[in-house]
Amino acid sequence: MNYTGEIPAKNIRFYRCDDETVVTVLQKLSNGVESIKLRWRENEYTYVDDVLAVSQVQKAKYWHMELYKQSDSLHKVAQMWINKNSQIGFTFQVSVLFADDSFEEFLKIFAERIVSKSDKRVRIRTNNPDRHILLERGFDDVVRIDRIVGIDYQLQIFRLMVISVEMEESEYDENCKEWICKMSPWVYYNNYHY
Repeated sequence: MNYTGEIPAKNIRFYRCDDETVVTVLQKLSNGVESIKLRWRENEYTYVDDVLAVSQVQKAKYWHMELYKQSDSLHKVAQMWINKNSQIGFTFQVSVLFADDSFEEFLKIFAERIVSKSDKRVRIRTNNPDRHILLERGFDDVVRIDRIVGIDYQLQIFRLMVISVEMEESEYDENCKEWICKMSPWVYYNNYHY
């Protein structure tokens, strides 16, 4: 926490760190970070706006938040990408604890930008005429996890991507297992999805 220099890293993973540590370390990263993986401690997640304000997060091609407990990350990341004119290929994934209204909230906030939508996906316009943002649900059903302190958690998994405006719906990836396993392989390997 008291280190004053820059921390060089291409890939960084935070596991069960408190919010203040996450933000402080992110702010000290040198340029060139390619991926950021966050899995915060129970009852944390109050610093999401501070995380999004960090330039290394804004420039990271891939990042994810695992076992998040709020519904605001999807629309906040999409808005940050719109504001920063983020590049095609930028990807954000999030697993949200407790089934919530993240997808519906995203639809409502970006209603005027919607290009297409289905039960599984929504595509929105950005301010750049050659880029769209695609939001995808990871499952048709909710994942149930009962191994954490004996409590029955519900998990939803989402992916946001900056895509070319020319990408056709036929090019969408129908197999979500690969991208979900990048963040939460235990969902499949421990048979928590049913």
